[in-house]
Amino acid sequence: MKNPNFIFRPIIGMAWLFLFPFVAMAQELQTATIEPFYLDESHTSLRQKGNLARMVQVGDQNISWAQQQGENTLQMSQRGFSNSNFSKQEGIQNQITLTQIGNFNESNLQVFGSNTNIYSLQTGDENQLVAKIENRSETRHYSSFTQQGRGNQIDLILIGEGSLASIVPRIEVSQQGQGHVLNGVLDSYHSPISVTQTAGAGGAGMRLNISSSAFGLPRQ
Repeated sequence: MKNPNFIFRPIIGMAWLFLFPFVAMAQELQTATIEPFYLDESHTSLRQKGNLARMVQVGDQNISWAQQQGENTLQMSQRGFSNSNFSKQEGIQNQITLTQIGNFNESNLQVFGSNTNIYSLQTGDENQLVAKIENRSETRHYSSFTQQGRGNQIDLILIGEGSLASIVPRIEVSQQGQGHVLNGVLDSYHSPISVTQTAGAGGAGMRLNISSSAFGLPRQ
């Protein structure tokens, strides 16, 4: 017997996934301080209220690392091949805007707290994104993850969620091209997730793997 709360249907080369309808609203994040970065290897650790970090890297094999605590905003841009980024935020307001253009790039985003908003775009081939979101309050949050190209992968881990019920997705994933993979792990997370996998010209090999404590078994 099919679970009425799990909907997966391919429509004209697109796959949609909705899990438990709950509300999604993005909020603007106010910041008080500015720290600019333009380095091949960037490191920043900010712990005061109202943190804003901007990092731009152009070229190959760059590394960025950022850690913020409080009310946090991170704007990260990498253009080139084989770049990597690790970002961690913990606080009452968290926002990450990530852009990676090129091939063989990696990003690891970890966010703990409330008022979380993530906007991630990877364009190119063989890119990887790991995102771990732990929501610790009833405040609304929204995140979107987009990949364009070939052979890209997203590993999404969602932990805890206590917001009011709605039918609007709080997490949206869009993968366009060929051979993309989405792995999702949901632990006590009940807001909706929207997943769209769109094959380009000659596109094939899309994979979707979801494991949720609400279902008890992985869904593919």
